[in-house]
Amino acid sequence: MRRVIITTTLITIFIILVKVAACTEDDIGKSCEIKIPIQSCSNNIAVNDIASDCIHHWCLSYLGSAGFCSKTCISNADCPSGFRCLKGFASLDPELKNTSFCVPKQSLECIAGTQDVGQAVIEDVGE
Repeated sequence: MRRVIITTTLITIFIILVKVAACTEDDIGKSCEIKIPIQSCSNNIAVNDIASDCIHHWCLSYLGSAGFCSKTCISNADCPSGFRCLKGFASLDPELKNTSFCVPKQSLECIAGTQDVGQAVIEDVGE
């Protein structure tokens, strides 16, 4: 009887841990659709799309890249490995100008057909 209780308890704990891990899984970097036309390779756009597939509902274009899921951050420590915290994104909401987001550390390819029209204004938030 004791063995059954211990086994049942362990299975229950395992199931809870799996569910918690699934709920906290991040999709930062996953592709999403930016519904605002990307004008140049210097554009940095943040779109809060509640209907998107992004867990945090933020779809970004960084330096004219295709859209990817992101989240807000205060420092690089808030972002997963391979990402850094930057601010300076255009948005339909002007209050987001000073909001920081997690973006890939490596350069992203600009969407084909757009041109580079100058350096983007972007600020590294750092540690």
